[in-house]
Parts: sequence; structure tokens; C-alpha cells
Amino acid sequence: MKESDGPIIGAICLNPGNNQAIETLRHIAALSMTMCETILVRGDTAPARVGEIRRFLDEAHKLGVRVLLEPTYEPDLSRHPEMRNIGADGHTSTRENGFCYRNRDYLLELSVFAAEVAQSYGDHPAILRVGGRPVIAIGHEMQYQISPQDGHGGAVRTMTCYCKYCVRGFRDWLCGLYGTVSTFNRSHRRQVRSFGRVAAPRSPEPDRRLWQEWVDYHATAIPDCIALQRQIIERDLPGALVTHEINDWYPNTWDCVYTGNHFWKMGEKLEHSFNDQYPMEWAPGSLWRMYLYTFTQDVNQSAMGFERSFWTNGQAFPSWQGDFTEPPDAGYHEQVYSALIHGANGLIWWWGGDYLRRSQAASNEYAKLVQILGDTRPEKDPIAILAPWTAFAQTRSSDRGDDLMGGYQLLNRLGFQVEVVDEGQVSEGVLESRAYRALMTWGNSCISPQARTEIEDFVARGGLVFADFGDPDVAPFGTIFPRTISRNPTGARAYVLPCGTTVAVRSGAQALAAGKRVEVVARFDDGRPAIVRQAIGNGVLWRAGSFVGLDYAAGMGVYDWVQQQRVRIEPALENLVAEELERQGLRPVGSTNNRNSEVGVFRVDSRLLILVVNHLRHPLQVTVKVRIPGWTLAKDVFSGEFSEGVQEGDVTAFAVRLPEMGGRAFWLTR
Repeated sequence: MKESDGPIIGAICLNPGNNQAIETLRHIAALSMTMCETILVRGDTAPARVGEIRRFLDEAHKLGVRVLLEPTYEPDLSRHPEMRNIGADGHTSTRENGFCYRNRDYLLELSVFAAEVAQSYGDHPAILRVGGRPVIAIGHEMQYQISPQDGHGGAVRTMTCYCKYCVRGFRDWLCGLYGTVSTFNRSHRRQVRSFGRVAAPRSPEPDRRLWQEWVDYHATAIPDCIALQRQIIERDLPGALVTHEINDWYPNTWDCVYTGNHFWKMGEKLEHSFNDQYPMEWAPGSLWRMYLYTFTQDVNQSAMGFERSFWTNGQAFPSWQGDFTEPPDAGYHEQVYSALIHGANGLIWWWGGDYLRRSQAASNEYAKLVQILGDTRPEKDPIAILAPWTAFAQTRSSDRGDDLMGGYQLLNRLGFQVEVVDEGQVSEGVLESRAYRALMTWGNSCISPQARTEIEDFVARGGLVFADFGDPDVAPFGTIFPRTISRNPTGARAYVLPCGTTVAVRSGAQALAAGKRVEVVARFDDGRPAIVRQAIGNGVLWRAGSFVGLDYAAGMGVYDWVQQQRVRIEPALENLVAEELERQGLRPVGSTNNRNSEVGVFRVDSRLLILVVNHLRHPLQVTVKVRIPGWTLAKDVFSGEFSEGVQEGDVTAFAVRLPEMGGRAFWLTR
């Protein structure tokens, strides 16, 4: 992506081809932004609209604004009722966008629409180009609709889709997976005479294996649809770079199982992607959840194969979760520096009212830093965190996603820049191929047998694994090292850490098994093991008997903007995990002496670029520590001021004053 005509920094412009859209273009250009994302719908390729939209593109070209077209086909279901999806309850969807991505008529209409967009607009000079290649974004927010929909799981859901195309495709998919009916029958509860007799399951019980297969198959519909659109656009617009807003549902909630949004399966079909996630998007909207924002970017990076570049969206609008809380003005800088630290080298603001103007200073800094960084990927520590999929499908529990995010936030606050992996990558050997030394599996109360084997082998080879609550009754799926969990239940509601801090159990608890090689780190209030440390082979298993990520943090953020108070975080658990990582010789490549700030390290040619961001609402004086020796001075990228570095063993340290929710950038020199 380094060959683009300057940095990708822009904003959304809806409904092209009218006077309001022209005004939006002028507003974007006046703020020195270079790109706008524009969603096209089916009617936008009609002859009357083509002329209007090409005039819109002409104006963009005059203003120096490049346009990222995003063709999105959502059929008029009043005219095409045959495209409606069918829920697990057998009811046909009544929602305006309740259609199926496998429906044959839908795919035919979509194919025509994608071709028309490429043919009508692909040659226009205003179209965004990267390395000379026209860029087209396909399918805004592709997802299967679920009801009710609150973004966080926990309520009863209706999974879709059970239409004839989905059920028939599932049977064909099983045939390809098993080959013969007899092989299928050996693995499933209900015996069938042919694959044509297999019924698509409505819930995990009574055949959890078949349910998981149905979920896995369901997650191929949208990726296959992405692949079809990409094929058509590349055919009709040779050399096109096809991108997609990859997280059409949230990657930290079990709802993605029902919506059919599997980051990694979608990423396999793409050369490039961007993500649609905001700090103040999660219910309640008053919470500023920067850690969820950066987690989504880390997932995107992983789904794109770790090394490819990607973009992100930014929030320049009030919360839409009912309270319409305004984003903090300083939050624009926090988003910009956080996005860069986590690898996003393009940014698109979604905005409303006067909020885009407020982002201008942050946008200008972002653009300058992207010009320096190009495609350079941030340095990562050899630690991975496992994103749940099997656990989401089998439990459909919000606790798993919150547990995951507690662990992510904890590692982030300790200064570690981690990579997110999924069960498919683990099953294919990613733990060894990327040379990880530690893995956190919080939230993965059960996993696939293949991933479980790989993780247990990882420990035996010398790896460190942080695990917690394991599901006891989800065969053939299960937790890692199930024998470390006691068969005798506990009703404990708290446990005591070695430092004397009592931690409340926020969800389930299970006593752990004691043994000769087991070190009991913490005990429940009934005296039974709550956290243990066990040497296994050449490695170590650190296990908690509760959803320790939930015990650690009340949310995925720092502030509640309505209550004007900090979100609860348990520092004693941070310290306990930090001690174990230190014991294994794991220290972050970049950190500060204040866990509310974050550091990104980039190797740009023969130099080091250091980005530091403050996640608090007041200025901070911090000492930045970079675990790469030999650097003596830190030079501010923007002011040119020098800060003298101090060598502390293999660490280069220098003092920095950070503005409220803001960031700074430094060159390290010798």
C-alpha cells in the first residue's frame, strides 16, 4: 500500500449525487483530507443516476478528494420475497435486510450490480488508487440479521438461515467433509441413510459436533459472497484492488456466530481490508472502550496474514447507543495514535455535525506519521491471545467475550503488543511458526480437538499458557488440560491473591485439582485452589478456576463519560500475571512506567520510530522504555526537541510528557 498517492485519511460521504453530497466533499477537502468513502446501492447504476454520480466524482476530482466506492446490494424484499432468510424457528424474516447470501436469485442480482459498478465508474480519475490500482470496497456491513439485536449477546436469538439453499449447501458440504455416510454416522448421534436426510440443527443439543459443523458452514456464506464480488470486479476492472469492511459484526461477542462474520474466513478472500469499530459503540454508549477498538485492529491484522496493511474507521459522532454521548475532543488524538500503534495505516472518519472539524489536528498528525511509516508493521511481543469461536458457538455466552477482552486489556496495560490468533491458525501450527512464547486462552472455555492438541503440545515444548474456566459437558469439545479441574464443584464467590487482595468471582467458578507438581497460587474462600501454576513438559500452565478476565475488569475501557468515573480494574491481578511473564523472561519491547499509556515501536529503515499514547483524561509524565539497546537520544518528530536517553541494561529510557488522551512521536537516534 506504500505506493498510494499520499496517506489514506478521509471521511464517509453518504448518498452521492446530490447537493448535500457535494457540500460534504467540499467540507472534507477544506479539512485537508484526501479521501471519502461512498456507499452505492442498486439504484445507483441506473442510467439516470450514473450521470449524477459521475458529476459527483468530477467534483471530487476538482477538489483533490479521492473516492472509495462501496457498492452494497440489499434487495427490495417486498419485490423479491424469495430472497428472505428463514430462522431456526421456521419463520421467514420480516426485516428489511433479512435476506440470504446463498440465495441464487440474490447472487445473480449481486453479480450484475458489481459488474455495473466496475463498468460505470471504475475508469473515473477520482476513484481512489493505490499503486496505480483502482480501489473498490465491496458490501457495506454484510451480515445475517439476528433478532433481538443488542450487540452483546445474552438474549435469546434466532439463527439464520435455514432456507433451501443453505440446507442443501450444508448437506453437500458435509458430503465433501466426510466422503461417505458411514463415516458421517460414526461421528454423529443420529444415523442417516444419505446426506440428503441430514437436518440442519437448531441448537447445540443433542449433537454438538453437528451444531459446530453447521456454525462453521454458516460462516462460509459471506466469505464466498465476498469472493464472488471480488472475482467480478477484478474481471471487469483489471488490476483493481478489492477491499472490504471486514468486521461487519463485533469479534468479541458470540453474536458473530449467528451473523456469519468470521474474520479469518473473510480475510482469506481478500487482499486488503478495513474495520468498522468505534470506541463508544458498545452498550452502554457512554463507555469509551479504546481496548475494544484496538483489539478489532489486531484481529484484522491477523486475519490479513499478520504482514499485510489495513485501514480502520474512526469515531467523529455521538454514541448511537441511546444516550448520544459526545466523543471527547481529545479522543481524536487517542484514536489516531492507538490506530497507528496497532498497525492501521489508513483512517476513515464516520462523522456527523461539527465533529469532523474537531478531528482535523489529529488527522493532520496521522497523515504525517503515515507518510513516515508507509507499510511498516509495528513490533510485536511473542505473546498471542486466542479468539474464541467454538466456545462462542457451544455456549452462546457473553461471559466468554468479556473474559477474552479482560485478558486483552490486561496484557495491553502491562505494555505488551500481542497478536490475536484463531483456532484455525492454531490448528495449522501458528504457535510454532510465529515463535510465540506465551498464549492466553481466557474466554475459550472449550475449543476444537485439533486446537487443543496444538496448545497442549505448545506447553510441552516450553510455552506458557494462561487458561481459566473450562466447560465440563460439551463433548467432543473441551477445555485444555481438563484434568487440572476438580470434579467436585465449588460455590465460592471470592478468592485471595498472594498479596492479600480479595477478588470477587463475577461469573462461574470451579475448583482446581491439586497435585505433587501443582503450585497453588490463590485459594477460593472455601479454601480450595482458585489459581494454580503447573509445570507440564518443558512449559507452564497458569490456570484460574473462574472467568478471571471478568474478575479483573468491569469493562473494556477506562472511563464512563456519563458517570465521569473510572471503570473498575483490579491491579493486583495485573501484577500477578506480570510476575509470571517476568518469571518466563517476557518483557514488553516498548512500555512506560504508567499502565494507562501505551507504546508502539517501528523499525523504519535503519531507525526506530516510537509512538506513545495516553489513555487518561489528564496529562501524564512518563518514562518510556524501549527494550532495544544502543540508542542515546529521542527526537520529537513534530517539534524537533531532544530528550536524552538513559541506558538501563538492554533498555533505552527517556522522559516524556503526554497531553490528555493524546500521543507523541519520537525518532530514536544513536
